[in-house]
Amino acid sequence: LHSFGIIMILLLLIACVASRALAASQVNFASFAQGFQHALDDGAISPSLLRHIQSLEGRAGSTPYMVDQPILVFRSSLLANITQAEWQARYNMFEDCYRINTPDVIQPLCDMIRSYEAKYAPEVMVLDPLDLKGLPFGYYANNTPAAVRLALVPRGMVVSWQNAASYSAPPKVLYGKTETSLTLAATGSQHTYGTVYFNDVVLSGLDPSSRYFFQIVDNPALPLSAHNYELSSTWNFTTAPTKGDVKPFTITVVGDMGTVNANGTSGAVAALVPETDFVLHIGDISYADDFFMRPGQPGDDTYESTWNSWQVWQQPVTAAIPYMVLPGNHEVTCQEVLGHIACPERQNNFTAYRNRFRMPSVESGAGSVQNMWHSYDYGLAHFINLNTESDYPNSPEGPGTRLGGGPFGGPGTPNPSQLAWLEKDLQAANASRSVTPWIIVSGHRPIYSSIGSEADAAMYQAFENLFVRFRVDFYFCGHIHYYERLFPIAAHVAQPFSGNTYTNPKAPVYIINGSAGNVEGLHQGTINKNISAFLNINDYGYGRLTVFNATHSHWGYYKAQDRALNDELWVVHS
Repeated sequence: LHSFGIIMILLLLIACVASRALAASQVNFASFAQGFQHALDDGAISPSLLRHIQSLEGRAGSTPYMVDQPILVFRSSLLANITQAEWQARYNMFEDCYRINTPDVIQPLCDMIRSYEAKYAPEVMVLDPLDLKGLPFGYYANNTPAAVRLALVPRGMVVSWQNAASYSAPPKVLYGKTETSLTLAATGSQHTYGTVYFNDVVLSGLDPSSRYFFQIVDNPALPLSAHNYELSSTWNFTTAPTKGDVKPFTITVVGDMGTVNANGTSGAVAALVPETDFVLHIGDISYADDFFMRPGQPGDDTYESTWNSWQVWQQPVTAAIPYMVLPGNHEVTCQEVLGHIACPERQNNFTAYRNRFRMPSVESGAGSVQNMWHSYDYGLAHFINLNTESDYPNSPEGPGTRLGGGPFGGPGTPNPSQLAWLEKDLQAANASRSVTPWIIVSGHRPIYSSIGSEADAAMYQAFENLFVRFRVDFYFCGHIHYYERLFPIAAHVAQPFSGNTYTNPKAPVYIINGSAGNVEGLHQGTINKNISAFLNINDYGYGRLTVFNATHSHWGYYKAQDRALNDELWVVHS
């Protein structure tokens, strides 16, 4: 945690009505959002608040068309006709207004406009202008798909993306086995948490270990010939092998990444896409909640804009291979310093994380927990991704804590508790060792480490007995910003090995891999010789796991700056 003061949150909204016939050089902004006008007419905005907003606009260097009205509004149909320079100038004006306003003025106004807009003009989109930061130009004007990402589901793939405006028909993806013959189509769902819109389309019934091409339909309500932006670029992916397939596979593992200090890791992960079957990100994904530590960094200095810029940045990876995620403490709220009480409701309780990804929670029997925990099979391995922030006894970020996350399962929810689900999932995986001999569990927080972590005791009590009982092979985690490979450990007792091969370990192999990047920097620590086999506190980096066959798996840790192998381990079952 850092003792920084924070200016929270949200911003001026844009909604509106504007004539399509106006040329860029003659844009008339006299027509404003119906919702705001109704609020004015009804007297819901006090004259003093109105005067205050107008005075702030003047201080922000407003142009004449803002003098008579408190909010500038425009529509995508209008933006399609203005230049990037004009859009940037108007955007900068909004940003200036944001920086001299305070949440106690802005947030009530935002809430008021949203309610009136929903009542009087439901067809008009309302969007915070700063929510568009970090996204490509033209994204808003053309409603272009951005931040395309893939995720594994049984016998299929999830295609997800975001766009600025709501669709009037379900989002649609065209796909097929050749780039020139996308003869199959699937539709999905669109959702928002008050920012941009998020789309998830499940492509099901796919052949295993097969290459598919796909395109996103920009406007699924119109015939493909009816508009200029009917299809996105064409991407392709390869589906997962059948459960038990003996073909070797390799994954990249990253943790605690963000947008700062992560160029080396990000570049390496992207370069390795042709040699990688999927990426596993073990929490603390974008560090959006640390936006106040990046003042003035373009596209990276507000909560939503950081999420946008990180997801757009990673698209060369996420649109090419599945990107599997789990939650960390930096996914809980819009900032950690003051906790959830200082964030608007739409930015609490993992809301951004739950909307911006689509993991196989439903498919793995977890219910409607929205990515918080899930499992999936890939060839000879069964993967389990956990939520170490909430939903177990004495969890560090659960209900009643400063960040107040969860609950997502157990009493009061329609879902099984995380621990009940985990026990059932592990029991089934352990019974299927003849098909999937490797069980690989990941969570954000460690159970063991050289320097210790604030949730070690709660993690130990909740999870270790299950890990040992069902013979988990690996536990990957992050949270501590360094790299450490531990010996197999059970009940705080390590099973030491000499060299870089663990043959028939009697407990899980614990890997701490929290050094992908992040604005908070690397942690310092001293190796605990009783439990630790290797420690690197100096270098950012990433991991690679290759499951070669039923008896041999190889782990490597690579330094981000030169992609050199820094540590390696063979785990052998004889």
